[in-house]
Amino acid sequence: MPQKITLILRPESGFDIPYSDGYQLYSSLLGIMQEADETAASHTHDSPISSISLGPLEGKFLHSHRSRHKAVDPNERYNLKIGITDPKEVEIFRSIIQPLVLRERNLRLERGDLRAEEVSSSTASFQDIVKSAGEVKNPYLDFEFKSPVCIQYRNSKVIEMFPHREAVFHSLLSKWNSVCPEELRMNIERDEMARYIVEKPLAYDTHSVVVNTV
Repeated sequence: MPQKITLILRPESGFDIPYSDGYQLYSSLLGIMQEADETAASHTHDSPISSISLGPLEGKFLHSHRSRHKAVDPNERYNLKIGITDPKEVEIFRSIIQPLVLRERNLRLERGDLRAEEVSSSTASFQDIVKSAGEVKNPYLDFEFKSPVCIQYRNSKVIEMFPHREAVFHSLLSKWNSVCPEELRMNIERDEMARYIVEKPLAYDTHSVVVNTV
């Protein structure tokens, strides 16, 4: 059953983090899980279906003198939402909660730590999600891409930059079908998405992308 964990975090000190903070947060969370359950951590890392999803760190940030960085404020609290859709959600949930709550471990980022002051969780079955979606009268999704985005085209090595509705919704559909019960899988063709989903872009900004070859 899909689960959502909400963490209320406070920095141990003021420090810089990248605008795109997902990589550091994900790495730190895997480190926390590794301490509690190596098997669950390895499963999460190696799973082809993205066992967990992270939202951005939400809160008020200070100005950073480093390019493409923001600074956390030790006087502020920040929200972090974690979604779990893996069939092994119980083991993954436990491996996150135990270190943060029972052992009072911090999320350790590159330049500082975040301490968990509050932890809450909620669950919703796939059937509940489908039911609530069916009750929406004027369905729409609002996306805000805060950094350059690429989505892989099916199982190829080709990626689509600044993805259009077909790429975005096919990616969402693939994720849903990979984790939901058999009877709730959806068979929607890419052409149907292109025909019946309407894009209404509100703003379009360009980005300067720095690429390093390692």
